[in-house]
Amino acid sequence: MKRGYYSLVLFFCMFIFPTFVHAECSYERGAELSRIASNVQLSYNYKLEYGLEYDVHITNLTNDVYAMDNFGNVFTGNGDITKHYSYFDNITFRADEPIYYNIYSNDDNCKGEYLLRKYINFPNYNANSSSEDCQKYPDFKYCQVWASNTGISPEKFKSELKKYISSDDLTKAKSKIDDSNDIFRYINSNILIWVSILLLIVGIYFLRRKMVKI
Repeated sequence: MKRGYYSLVLFFCMFIFPTFVHAECSYERGAELSRIASNVQLSYNYKLEYGLEYDVHITNLTNDVYAMDNFGNVFTGNGDITKHYSYFDNITFRADEPIYYNIYSNDDNCKGEYLLRKYINFPNYNANSSSEDCQKYPDFKYCQVWASNTGISPEKFKSELKKYISSDDLTKAKSKIDDSNDIFRYINSNILIWVSILLLIVGIYFLRRKMVKI
């Protein structure tokens, strides 16, 4: 009787307090997942047309793991995945700071367990390079497309550009003077030739007039 009573109590407890039993994520499986995660590779290519755009390629991803970037985008599947990033997206990122991808376990026994982090570094893109000022003065030191000094303030940019324009105008003015001097020196060094040509033209002119009168 007691045995039947205890069995009945156990039966009801199973409904009231359901238990979920999961197999543990073994050390061997964890090591295997870490190897799979380390095999995931990142690469990129960029396009510079209406602004800077990157395509990041995630390769060797398998169903055993999934990746999440530092913007919360999740990447799953078996194969290669491409993610497009643009300076005109709703999310913004600094090119001098890498995008990183956390890779997690997708195994049912250790779901969501963090495995490792991988980074991808972009070259330092200078957003000023697409400005109207840089289109006009592409040789200005703060107008290079890829530059290490991309974090300068607008005030400093304008101040340095003003100095550059002044020096650039002065250089152009000096260049015009030098060109004029070069022309003058060329004429001066060949003056005898020019005088001879002039005398020849004058002589031919008077000779022709004399022949016409005859």
